[in-house]
Amino acid sequence: MNKTGGSRNPKKKYSKNLPVAVIFGAFIIIFYGATLFNGFVMDDAPEIERNPYVKSLKYLPKVVTSCMWEYANQGCYGRAFYYRPMQYLSYFLAYQISPMPWVFHLIHLIYLFAAVFLVFVLAKTITNNFAFSFTAATIFLIHPVNSMVANWISTDSDVLFTVFTLLAVIFYVKWRNKGLIYNLIPVYLFYFLALLAKETAIILPLLIFLADAILFNAKLKEFLRWHKLKIYLAFAIPALIYLLMRSAVVGSGNYLGNFSLQERIYAALVLFAKYLGKLVYPYPLQAVYDFKLLPHFFSLTFLLSVLAVLIFFSVFVLALKKQKKLLAFSFIWIAVFIAPAVGFLQAAGAGSGVFMERYLFASTIGFAFGMSYILCYTFKIQEILSSKKSGLRVHPLRFLPKKTSRVIFICLASLVIAGAWTIVYINNKAWKDNETLYIKTLAQVPSAHGIRYQLGQLYFERGDLEKAREQFEKIIKTGQDWPDITMAYKGLGDYYRAKGDLRGAIMALQKAVETSYLSPRDYVVFNDLGVAYMKAGNYARGLVSFCQALQLLPENQTTLDNFNAATAAVETGYATGTLYENVSQELIEAPDKFNLLDFQCRDVCRAEFAFKPSAPEIMLAVLISAATASGAEEVKIENPAFDSKRNAISLSFDKKFSGKAIRFIFPTCRGIYYTADLSI
Repeated sequence: MNKTGGSRNPKKKYSKNLPVAVIFGAFIIIFYGATLFNGFVMDDAPEIERNPYVKSLKYLPKVVTSCMWEYANQGCYGRAFYYRPMQYLSYFLAYQISPMPWVFHLIHLIYLFAAVFLVFVLAKTITNNFAFSFTAATIFLIHPVNSMVANWISTDSDVLFTVFTLLAVIFYVKWRNKGLIYNLIPVYLFYFLALLAKETAIILPLLIFLADAILFNAKLKEFLRWHKLKIYLAFAIPALIYLLMRSAVVGSGNYLGNFSLQERIYAALVLFAKYLGKLVYPYPLQAVYDFKLLPHFFSLTFLLSVLAVLIFFSVFVLALKKQKKLLAFSFIWIAVFIAPAVGFLQAAGAGSGVFMERYLFASTIGFAFGMSYILCYTFKIQEILSSKKSGLRVHPLRFLPKKTSRVIFICLASLVIAGAWTIVYINNKAWKDNETLYIKTLAQVPSAHGIRYQLGQLYFERGDLEKAREQFEKIIKTGQDWPDITMAYKGLGDYYRAKGDLRGAIMALQKAVETSYLSPRDYVVFNDLGVAYMKAGNYARGLVSFCQALQLLPENQTTLDNFNAATAAVETGYATGTLYENVSQELIEAPDKFNLLDFQCRDVCRAEFAFKPSAPEIMLAVLISAATASGAEEVKIENPAFDSKRNAISLSFDKKFSGKAIRFIFPTCRGIYYTADLSI
């Protein structure tokens, strides 16, 4: 590739780049300046607006010791997929300037400008061809598929990761061209920063390896030599540091997901083809897509996907054979950065969808390189646009007068740019605010239940209760297979609570509990159910619900306060002598019974029971109660004590009940109670 290294005069080099930077800046303003008037949307709210950790300098250490969703998830370890300190730092610094959305959008556009300009620099570093470099950067900038990234502040991670990746590759190419060690050191630094921006950067060493093989004709023997091998091995140092940091904060989750081999093959090929199609024909733009992971290998969708993938890699192989290295490298760039999105299904699905336009941002660079190659090296646009007279004309429009071919090309380019701008402009307006975006998305994808839930929440928080109910009920009617159906039932429960209908609220929240995955996030539905029970006077069931919520998220102070309040309410809220009656009516009797170990009466009677449950149980001491076998009189229980080593429970009661048949009930956090009979 380029061995000249560009101009030897830095001032001359920068003076040439300045007009290019101005042009790119103008294009970004023309295409995306309107985003400065947009607000926070989707994940922006929990990550920025409602995140206290980006609002004060005292939380600066959390940039590296925490994750973006710590506040929302009430923790990171084992509860988060994403560890992205650079994104966190970006939000933190932006908030110190101003909490207004336009500040975040402006900084986001600056990152976008940096990415565009670095695409130009990388192309220039590889080829030393201004026309190719400028065209590639322009295609990358105007490609409508990048509109999602340009509009959505929460995609800071995608842009920053791309910026640092470009910087790493630029310095690597410079090192290959000049062999100067000071160009190699920044490669590892920017690789580390790219990892801190987004975990997708882990794949960068593979791109470097393929760049060596394709662009620089490195042979197998060269890769195996120590002086070359140690350059690749050095990538392990920043990668290991990052993985240790990540593991300490979020743990080591299952990022591949629990999918069968058939599902993986189907998803990889169909998603890969779908991403290729979106690069070629991006319209219409959507915030989310409906992707069903159904491994039907003889379906038309799968067969066409296989064909598209085969064509893609066939053209790549053909480009290699024809020694069209730059074109071949553009194909590799596309494939390398699509790979994480089609491979790490669990991590991708942790967001709002398995297939999203944002995952194409880095791959669009490869597409821009490929299209620029076709325009500059096949259609010879330099020759078409040049005002100089040339003896030999080799471009495809050479049969026309040069002036005519130039006009045709300029008209076609103008139409493409105008078309791209129109698509982007319309999409910019859709990202104005959550309501606008959600309504447009649901018109495109009615099965986007996550978006419909967010729209329902938006209406609920705004006080438009009937519109909120309509959205929640539509999800419940059409989306029983939606993994988060729990939240739709919760939303409906919130609606009934707001309307003062406790019965309706309890029924909806009970369905939310029944459909939950018992994840830490689901503590909220148990807590809300407990609140509804308490308002209805069902203190035992309320206490059970709070206990179950604490099992999911023990450190939640609100739930702990509710549990303590429920404990006090059990002791004071029920009429004297009705605890046994209320608990036996509100909870469910288990088939297993406790066995009497010991019984004696002196000043008071004391009984000890053996308990060997089939599953771990949490006893609710305040709910332990008893009554005479006839149910005529309640027996007040005092001093219940648990011996976990012996699996025994002892308790005391008044001596006046000595000689009477008594039934004891032992409620648990599961909402059931065990019984024991005493007949002495």
